[in-house]
Amino acid sequence: MNIPLVFGQALKRWRKARHLTQAELAAQTGYSLSTIRKLESGVLRPSRQVARRLSDVLQLS
Repeated sequence: MNIPLVFGQALKRWRKARHLTQAELAAQTGYSLSTIRKLESGVLRPSRQVARRLSDVLQLS
């Protein structure tokens, strides 16, 4: 199982469910648009800190 890819697919679903663009999610998290794109495409594996911040912004916890 490719964890970054699975996480990225889930991140994209959660973001779209909140009607956010990648740019809006980047602005709300403080991460760059490039980072959000890399996370969603599975190129970048999120740290716990990044996953926690995304979870907070997307109201998953």
